[in-house]
Amino acid sequence: MKWKALWNEWKYGFYVMTHPFDGFWDLKHEKRGSMRAAHLHVILMVIVLVCKRQMTAFLFNENDVLSFNPFAAIGNAFLPFIMWVVANWCFTTLMDGEGTFKDVYIASAYALLPFYLINAIGIVLSYALTLETGAFYTLIQAVGIVYLGAMLFFGQLVTHQYSFGKGVLTAILTVAGIAVMIYLGLLFCRVVTNIATFVSSLIYEIRIRSV
Repeated sequence: MKWKALWNEWKYGFYVMTHPFDGFWDLKHEKRGSMRAAHLHVILMVIVLVCKRQMTAFLFNENDVLSFNPFAAIGNAFLPFIMWVVANWCFTTLMDGEGTFKDVYIASAYALLPFYLINAIGIVLSYALTLETGAFYTLIQAVGIVYLGAMLFFGQLVTHQYSFGKGVLTAILTVAGIAVMIYLGLLFCRVVTNIATFVSSLIYEIRIRSV
């Protein structure tokens, strides 16, 4: 029974994908979705993007499949999503948004469905296309990204009850917030690396002098 409920909650994403305004409204107000289904959408997105990195036909795959790091691959797929959720929630909290963190997470997760479906289709089609028809593969990838952006945008409009203009401003601020997160993350990693290098050098010097 639980699996049937989860299936119904997950496949509701297809309604959201084709009727975004009504779909996102029902996600929040009619509880047509759930956190567990949202988690499933995120997990499937991560799986598809990892498979895309490793399994796309070599003609269209710019990654080195032999130097596969599963943790880096999962992080590259998951971190942009969670940064969007956190940044969007932070800014909408300051801008009188009506959505909670849970609402933002669920809406953003359901917005992923067309993105990972299109990418899954792209993996399969990459084996059927040639370099001469490669533009079609590029078009598929572009459609997936545009569709994702549109779904995230409509999701925040409905979730927070924003006007179009306020939604655009919030989306820009959210992207800026993500950029700041990335900068601070890189800065933190650099500081930690410098500290680790200094401590390692210090330990090495102490060992040399104690011999």
